[in-house]
Amino acid sequence: MLFVICLGAASAGAGWEFQTVDADGDTGQYVSLGVDSVGRPHLTYLASGRFKYATWTGTSWQIEAVDRGPQAGEFASMVLDGEGRPHAAYAHTAPSALRYAFLGNSGWLIETVEPDCHVAGRTSIVLEGDGRPAIAYFDGSAVKVARRATRPGEGEGRWEIQTVANEETVIPGVAMVMVPNDGLIITYRGGQHV
Repeated sequence: MLFVICLGAASAGAGWEFQTVDADGDTGQYVSLGVDSVGRPHLTYLASGRFKYATWTGTSWQIEAVDRGPQAGEFASMVLDGEGRPHAAYAHTAPSALRYAFLGNSGWLIETVEPDCHVAGRTSIVLEGDGRPAIAYFDGSAVKVARRATRPGEGEGRWEIQTVANEETVIPGVAMVMVPNDGLIITYRGGQHV
């Protein structure tokens, strides 16, 4: 089961509220959380071999499958754009690939960012100043960054991939943030660099 625990406004003296988001089998691995401009939570997570997305409507949880397949949604990360739309990076294991998903006006757009990629730890996704996604990840032998050449929904899903560090002893998982002028800061834990 996947739960959300919310703390009400401290000024109102509200306590913690527990809610069940999804009770479908083996649910809730690789959860990523975002909050939109009106304060509603959005979640992506792995649930019984499906990559799912849930959002609070104000009265209930709306849940939908994003991608299916053995372990689709492993190592996921998610970010919301200025309109509250989710962008997610995740591993798909059959076939092995790094994937990107975006909820546009006509549904989910799913792209393979790097085919034959064995993602080996948590991904990290950010949106650059013009809305293009950038994804940091570890593929088992190198820390990499993939940047989409155009914004989602514009042009083909062409991705530029750079190796940041050849590091076979990375402790799985990376974190990335944007800095002014579309700069990126990436952290990871490895045998030689931290």
